[in-house]
Formats: sequence, structure tokens, C-alpha cells
Amino acid sequence: MAGAVSTVSGELKPSILDRVRAAPPPPDSSLLLATRPPRQAVSYLTCSKLCAICFVAGAIFGYSLRGRVKRWASKILKKLS
Repeated sequence: MAGAVSTVSGELKPSILDRVRAAPPPPDSSLLLATRPPRQAVSYLTCSKLCAICFVAGAIFGYSLRGRVKRWASKILKKLS
């Protein structure tokens, strides 16, 4: 096992892929959703507003879904009995 480790001497040669790899094309501005710089944080107030809106929308949707499921279940139970 001692002979399995060898030392490397000399300079490191650059990989062929480093020379062949082309630079990525510039982004098409028509495909961008927002022009903000990357890594810009969303404010706590904006995040809180978004969470509150989603919570209210989910509660309303869940309440209406519950009513629809109850009606659907009662129709099926009436057909079965």
C-alpha cells in the first residue's frame, strides 16, 4: 500500500477542456423576467405581505373545496343507499 502514493513534480498542464470551452452567450433581454441584479434580497415586509396573501387565498380555497367535497360525498352516499 505504501507504493500506491506517488509525488507529483513539475508544472500542472492546463486541461484541453479549458482551452476549448467557449464563453456563454450573453442573455437575451427579451427572455428576462426581471432586470434586478442577482442576489438582491426581498424585504421582510414584501415577504410578509406575500405570505399573508397566500394564506388568505389558501384558506378561502380550502373552505370552498371543503363544501364541494361534502356535496360530492353526499351525492355518492345517496346513490349508494
